Amino acid sequence: HFAFLIFSINSSILSPEIKEGERQIGERLIELALVHKVEATLMGILEDEFSSVKVQTKAGTVTIIGHVTSEILKENCFEAAGRVEGVKRVDNQLHVIKQSYGT
Repeated sequence: HFAFLIFSINSSILSPEIKEGERQIGERLIELALVHKVEATLMGILEDEFSSVKVQTKAGTVTIIGHVTSEILKENCFEAAGRVEGVKRVDNQLHVIKQSYGT
């Protein structure tokens, strides 16, 4: 009887607003984990250039923003991000900026 009483109290306390807040928090945690997985993948590809890249996610769509020094790096980032578990779509907004050596 005691366990049923606790269950009844907990069920009555959880309003729809609280349940919705918990759902949103859960979704945000999943998005944060996905961002970290994609960032770790891109760090391996970009090494020192990673500092000029930002990763965002919403509902499984990963957006990669920033600049890299070659089309090959841009394409490698796109392909690698798309292979990360949980990524549904990649929006590659990387721009290629050629480095100039000397003047």
